[in-house]
Amino acid sequence: MYADEQDRISSPASAAGSQRRPLWIDAVVIGIILLVAAVFAYRYFADFEPDYTSLPTRDSGRDSDYTSSDYDSNPGDTQTYPVDGEDSNVASAPAPLEDPEVKEQYELPEKSPQLNNSDEDLLSQLRKLSSLQGVVAWSDAQDLARRFVVLVYNLAEGDVAHRYLPLSSPKEKFRVLGQGKSLRIDPASFDRYTLYSDAFAAMDSDRAVSIYRFFYPALEAAFAELGEPQKSLHKELLIGIDHLLQTPDLSGDIYLVQPSVYYKFADPAVEALSPAQKQMLRLGPANRALVKAKLEEIKQLLLAAQ
Repeated sequence: MYADEQDRISSPASAAGSQRRPLWIDAVVIGIILLVAAVFAYRYFADFEPDYTSLPTRDSGRDSDYTSSDYDSNPGDTQTYPVDGEDSNVASAPAPLEDPEVKEQYELPEKSPQLNNSDEDLLSQLRKLSSLQGVVAWSDAQDLARRFVVLVYNLAEGDVAHRYLPLSSPKEKFRVLGQGKSLRIDPASFDRYTLYSDAFAAMDSDRAVSIYRFFYPALEAAFAELGEPQKSLHKELLIGIDHLLQTPDLSGDIYLVQPSVYYKFADPAVEALSPAQKQMLRLGPANRALVKAKLEEIKQLLLAAQ
C-alpha cells in the first residue's frame, strides 16, 4: 500500500537531496534520534512507502491504510502544558546534565557539542540505547538533532514526519481477512511489529533521558530554527508523548473499508483519530501495551529531570 507523506514542517537542512527509499513508517517514537520514545512509537507502524519526490501540503488529502471499531471513545483527559511565561509545573527545558558520574557511566563526551557538530556524538550514543539491528538504517544517520525536533514538532500536532527517520520496513506484508462489511485486519499482521516494539521496550530509558539532557543545547538550537519562539522543545516532546499515550485501546476485530486503493478504518470515530494515533493502533494490543508502558516510563523521567 502507498500513501502520500504530509509533514507539518520540514527541516531546511534535512529536506534537500532526499530520495525515495523503503521505510516502514513513523514518533515518540518514538530509532535514529534520541528519545526514540515519541519517534519510535510512530515511525515503525506503517505499511506504505512514501514518495519522497514531492512533499504535499498539510491540507491535501490523506488516506489511511487501515481501520477499526469497538474501542473506548474516552481515551482519558488531555494533559496541557502552558506556553513559556504561564504558570506550569512543566519547565521549558530539562535540567542540564552535569553529574560527572552519570557522564562517565554513559560514556558521554566532555562537553555538549554545538548543533552543526553533533551528529557523530549523537549517533554514537543512539547505538547504545537498544538492540536495533534490522530496524534502523544507520547509513542515513545525518542531521540527527534537526530530524528529532521536526519529528517532535509534528508529533505534538498528531502528525507523522515520515521522512526523518530511516527505519527498515517489516518484511511481512499487511494482511486482511473477509470482504465487504466483514473486511478486517488479520491479527497475524500485528506480529510484523514485534521486533520494533521489543527493541523500543528494551531501550535504556535512564540513558535515553540522560542523552536528551546532555544534548539539549544542540536540540534546542535546532528547534529555534523552526521559528516558534512561543514554544519549547521540551514541552512539545511531552505533548507528543501524551498524544500517543491517549491512543484508544481497541478490543475485538478491527474492521476496514476500502473505498479506493487504500484501506480505512470502518468506524468513523477511529478514522478521525490523528495519523500518529492511527499508526499506534496498527501495532496490535500486545505491542501497543509495550510501547505505551515505555512511553509512560520515559515521560516520568522527563518530568523528574526538570
